[in-house]
Amino acid sequence: MDYSRNSNINTRRQHTSPTKKLRNKIGVIVFRVIISIGLIAGFAVMGAGIGLYMGVIQKAPDINVNIQPEIFTSIIYDAKTGVEVDRLKGSENRIYVKYSQMPDDLKDAFVAIEDERFYTHDGIDPKGIVRAAVTMARTRGARTEGASTITQQLIKNNVMKLSSNSVISKLQEQYLAVNFEKELAKANNGDKKAAKDYILEVYINTINLGHGFYGVQTAARNYFNKDVSELTLSECAAIAGITQNPEKYRPDIRPEKNKERQTMVLDNMLRLEYISQSEYDTAIKDNIYERIVESQLELEE
Repeated sequence: MDYSRNSNINTRRQHTSPTKKLRNKIGVIVFRVIISIGLIAGFAVMGAGIGLYMGVIQKAPDINVNIQPEIFTSIIYDAKTGVEVDRLKGSENRIYVKYSQMPDDLKDAFVAIEDERFYTHDGIDPKGIVRAAVTMARTRGARTEGASTITQQLIKNNVMKLSSNSVISKLQEQYLAVNFEKELAKANNGDKKAAKDYILEVYINTINLGHGFYGVQTAARNYFNKDVSELTLSECAAIAGITQNPEKYRPDIRPEKNKERQTMVLDNMLRLEYISQSEYDTAIKDNIYERIVESQLELEE
């Protein structure tokens, strides 16, 4: 390279020449124009996205704090003796039970397997959504995980009444879940725990548990011939395990599949410290499938 005095002077002149300055100025202007166009386009896309989202949620169905299932089983008793005479069942065999009538193990089992952050989220579970997205990305769609909360499932079953979700219905479901929890908490004087307990109560009374048994009371009576309040930990876990796929995990005809789910429920309950190691060990060893009441199941078919 030429480091002579004349060469240095020429180099300085090139950097300070009007042409060079003009080029630099034009470059800065072009850069600013590109950035401005990018920002405008970004805001336009964001605005369009917000507009589309608002349009989606405006078309969401109305919802109120009373979100209970509509179909129940009617029980007829003899007026003199008080003995049950008959049951009139609709398309869903369901006997509603209050939250206070359910054993804690049953409620904990459903939370552990369906929505372990149920009592801390506000209707949707961001961690669950991220986990499901990562799993789908890693497996290139070969494996999916559910990210729906108990609140979302309740709204899907009792309000939207859909067997599957589209992108639009999923957005509506999430929006309704957040607003439902907020309004329900207000109706309970700001008591979020009471609102959550009510959601869990209705959900547990809503779900399909195989054989046309809807809700835990009907399942308890027909699988184990006992009231829901009398269920053991092992029986609670078995019933909670049915929910994901009632035909696949029915304890009477697919005990080995139900046992897999029951174990998963108990594993989660132990990890979340709902039960002790000794309680877990006892429940795992309990062969509940010997106690399934086949004659009662045949009667209910």
